[in-house]
Amino acid sequence: MPSYRRHIDPRTGYYPRPRLDRRHRQPLCWFQRVPPGARIAQGDQRLRIVAAAFKACLGIFALSLTTAGLASPAGTESAIVAEHAPVVTKSPAIRLLSQQTGLAGTCGGSAFDVNTFIDVDTFASADVKVDAPGVGLIEEFTDETGTNLGPYNAVYPTFHIRAFGGGLPPNTPISIAITTYSGPSLAGSVSSRSTLVFDCTTGIVLAPARGGVPEPIPSLSGWALAATAALLGLIGAAAFRRPARRRSARR
Repeated sequence: MPSYRRHIDPRTGYYPRPRLDRRHRQPLCWFQRVPPGARIAQGDQRLRIVAAAFKACLGIFALSLTTAGLASPAGTESAIVAEHAPVVTKSPAIRLLSQQTGLAGTCGGSAFDVNTFIDVDTFASADVKVDAPGVGLIEEFTDETGTNLGPYNAVYPTFHIRAFGGGLPPNTPISIAITTYSGPSLAGSVSSRSTLVFDCTTGIVLAPARGGVPEPIPSLSGWALAATAALLGLIGAAAFRRPARRRSARR
């Protein structure tokens, strides 16, 4: 008798999609257990693909929200100016004021506004740094103040400081330093420096605002220098003539 080799090949079952309820167009209860290795019909595979695509869309949406949070406006970026001031400033400056009202409860890293006085043209910019002792620099950004506001010469109470990592201990002193430059993108010369230190829990200003427009060095005009030189010359000539007169009188 011819020998036949028996091939043991488990059959792979195909399980159809669940039956639909014609009234509500929804799948009926389907509790059939699918053994390991079984193939699922094409319709169920599409469900898995749709679910995976939905999860991917959720991830992209969450990433976009995170990016939008990181790109929140800072400084005067979202400012709306109803009327610009005339261009009269010679030394652009952003000065932090000692009167502050929105600094309490910032230890957790939430964004806040500081009260400032801004005097800029259309070109000035500023370097803004926020730091805390023991941590160092916790936030830094460049504010194109002249582009956003200028020309401007008035109190600006909503200079925005962006959110940072947080996690500061209670009553940590936070320092804010604003350095104003005469040109855009921190170009030109430094025209002003202003600093402020406050308690991140209570919002109380620990060190009054300092800085502003650097004090100019007193100097005389050209005419004043010439007059002073002439006066010194006359005094010197008179001082040399007196001894000569005394000698001639003795002879």
